[in-house]
Amino acid sequence: MFFSNKIKFFVKLFASGFTIGYIPIAPGTFATLLAVAFWWYLPRSYFYILTILLFLISIYVCGKAEKIYGNKDDKRIVIDEIIGYFTAIIFLPKSFLVLILSFVLFRYFDIKKPLFIKSVQNYNGSLGILSDDLISGILTNIIIRIILLCK
Repeated sequence: MFFSNKIKFFVKLFASGFTIGYIPIAPGTFATLLAVAFWWYLPRSYFYILTILLFLISIYVCGKAEKIYGNKDDKRIVIDEIIGYFTAIIFLPKSFLVLILSFVLFRYFDIKKPLFIKSVQNYNGSLGILSDDLISGILTNIIIRIILLCK
């Protein structure tokens, strides 16, 4: 598929989490740390707007980036980790406990891919790239809500 150099540049820029995906060791973890910082420091209303915008951009960008890089779910594509983490903490209270739990649980689900999470990566394009992170985020969010209720 043909992409102009400008489109390739912007696709790679967004897909790589503004170049975090090029970090040679644990780029997904570093992208999640960036997402943690956004959540922690942004006012709630800006965070929601950012989440919606990044989600919409990621639907377009992930599949295109996969074609540009030439690898299925290339490790340089980390916008899915950012969106997945945003899903993990959306509508949760800002607290140090939530920060730690959400980071640890999300990274666990994203790295280990227990249950059916690994199987959704078989989908092609953006759906395959995003779905495992979204499911990891949803599971993380549910578990944290249960923990907070029991607290």
